[in-house]
Amino acid sequence: MAEERGNSQEYMATGAGFLAELPLAELSAAEAEAMAARHFGFHGRATRLAGGRYLAFHLATEDGRGFVLQVLHPAEEPGLAHFQTVTLLNLARAHPELPVPRLHRPLCGRGAEATAGIGGQSCRLRLLDHLPGRPMHLTAPCHRQRRAVGTMLAQLDRGLAEQADGADPKPSGLPVRRMAGLWKLITSLPQIGDRGLAAGLLERFERNLAPRLLRLPVQPVHLELIRRNLRVSEDDHAAIIGITGFEALAYAPSVDALARACADQLQPEGHPLAGPGDVVEAFHALRPLRPEELDLLAGLIAAHVVMVTIQHAWTLSRRRAEAPDVRHDYAHALSGLRRLGVLPQDEAETYLRRRIAAART
Repeated sequence: MAEERGNSQEYMATGAGFLAELPLAELSAAEAEAMAARHFGFHGRATRLAGGRYLAFHLATEDGRGFVLQVLHPAEEPGLAHFQTVTLLNLARAHPELPVPRLHRPLCGRGAEATAGIGGQSCRLRLLDHLPGRPMHLTAPCHRQRRAVGTMLAQLDRGLAEQADGADPKPSGLPVRRMAGLWKLITSLPQIGDRGLAAGLLERFERNLAPRLLRLPVQPVHLELIRRNLRVSEDDHAAIIGITGFEALAYAPSVDALARACADQLQPEGHPLAGPGDVVEAFHALRPLRPEELDLLAGLIAAHVVMVTIQHAWTLSRRRAEAPDVRHDYAHALSGLRRLGVLPQDEAETYLRRRIAAART
């Protein structure tokens, strides 16, 4: 796997947020408003949304409705973008109970995307519903909330497993390729000690996890079911009423999506895996983990913590002044790296097994 370590470009193309670092012509709010009206027939006031894989605008209409206009990057793989679109359409039709955004078809054409020229580049456009509720990351985390994440992920996992159209399953090795690309970026971590922890966990992933991960079956998964992509009720912050971030849809083993969600739920006190344990218990109650998945889960959680920490460090090294949210997320991820980096692998695996066993009794 050493030959893959220098392939940071591939990692940037597949990482959830790194595509945004590639050049894209600027689009003003007024231009976004005009595009929404011209291509989808909706008139409103546009506001640029920060973060995410694609350039996006919130569109507020006079009748109180809200939409999100996404401008897909021209460098995006067409098959992946088509897969995301088809999966959202299928989910809305087959599982209306899932709180996923609905796509609005353009005025012209038979597909669910429009095409527009932006700065000399041909870009695809999507218009989705803007989901109500409060972003989960703006609320206080708690046990009930983490269990709600596990339950929602299991429900979404079952719905996504039914999706068979719209993608070529070649990205089945995506988790391994993403981790391999981190070696080129590990120097973004400022402190030598943190680089050592990250390197140790990456080496463990390549040596012990990657070969087994590649043997697992793949399905459509949401690889960023994190607090920033979940919306909760204003009255009950443990009631999830919206899922966003579907630009992170990909073909991968189901347990990889669970590990990413768990990596986002690390808490600063108690056992390092206490927060992820809440998610795993609730997930397993609806979608039981197979033995080969459970064998990988603790190591995958640690690997995702490494990936997120390096992602944020790399982003801060490029645009520190304009990334206050990234600084906050980086501090949280770095704390998780330092706690999980010194936790013996066998102890981590045993802890998660005990949590599942205790939940069954």
